[in-house]
Amino acid sequence: MEIRNLRYFLSAARNLNFTKAAEECHIVQSAMTQQIAALESELGVKLFTRRHKDMGLTREGEVFFWEAQRLLEGMDRAVENVKSVSEGYSQLLRLGYHGNLLRSDLPELLIRLRSQYPRLKVTLRQSKLYQGIEALKKETLDALFSIYWPALAEEEELDYCILAPSPVKLLVSVNHPLAGAGRVRMEQLRQEQFLFLDGSEVKGGLQDLAEEGFLPRIYDRVDGPESMMILVESGCAVALCVEAGCQNRGPGLVLLDIEDRREERKLCLSWKKNSPRMRPEYISLIRENYGPEGLKPQL
Repeated sequence: MEIRNLRYFLSAARNLNFTKAAEECHIVQSAMTQQIAALESELGVKLFTRRHKDMGLTREGEVFFWEAQRLLEGMDRAVENVKSVSEGYSQLLRLGYHGNLLRSDLPELLIRLRSQYPRLKVTLRQSKLYQGIEALKKETLDALFSIYWPALAEEEELDYCILAPSPVKLLVSVNHPLAGAGRVRMEQLRQEQFLFLDGSEVKGGLQDLAEEGFLPRIYDRVDGPESMMILVESGCAVALCVEAGCQNRGPGLVLLDIEDRREERKLCLSWKKNSPRMRPEYISLIRENYGPEGLKPQL
């Protein structure tokens, strides 16, 4: 069984279409069909169901999908490790960060890590929160910077530490009438249209605002901070923004303090429990860099 056949199978399983899978793998459709047939023959089972134009995975195919994915991820990790060693590094640390979180602070952290651990190779990956969490569980990522969310305490595979809190401020265009005010009150924002990040704690945030007697007019829910910043800068709406997530804003954007709403969001660092890569000394250095509040209570 060849590694490339596993990649062909995974592509076909994701797309449930041999033509699309062949395009993704840069081979012709007939070759994709032949490779899958050969794989089924080697395994002695059917991996796909085919009815007219519909295609799906058999139960054996579903099991093989997860096993093949796990195997290839392990292969990719092995390749990463070997390349790092060949480049003169003794350790590899893969850090992820959610959205633009800590964008401006990360260079300083990397400088400290490289200074104290010169044979440590650090890679960075920006991702959405749920993607980062899945990457930690699959061990394709070693640690993730994100906003702390309560459900993290229920993730049995993960551990985390709380870092410094970051205030929630109002993000507006530099051309907004309130841009030069420095600070605002929520009463001044009742006619404004707001942007919210999709996938964040939107419902909880809206509920908190409602309990405070403020019902925001929602312009849209966006999939990432870049989209949010573009829409705000264009004057379409304003946004409540965690300061640590807006550090790389351009000159067309302004952050304002909210006088009557002192809200903060805790930053956190999470990693897979018993991870051999995420050493205690790395965690200590990161906590020092971001003003630690202490480890979570042990359950």
